[in-house]
Amino acid sequence: FWVAQQILAGKEVPSDMVMPLLVINGDELQAWLTNTPEGGVATPVYSQDYAVNLIDATIAGKDVPPPEAPAVKK
Repeated sequence: FWVAQQILAGKEVPSDMVMPLLVINGDELQAWLTNTPEGGVATPVYSQDYAVNLIDATIAGKDVPPPEAPAVKK
């Protein structure tokens, strides 16, 4: 969605972008467990800022940022 929004806003977007695989580190484990339903699969939610950073990193030939860990639900 956010990449399409950036295209509609006039941003140059590469035709090919590589999304990194989700890696869950120990310091993020509790956030992922809390936000993943029982029997579910951990799936990142990509923000507008993440999409912009992804596009910019791809254009610059830099490493793509990893998916953001969710906030811990209270």
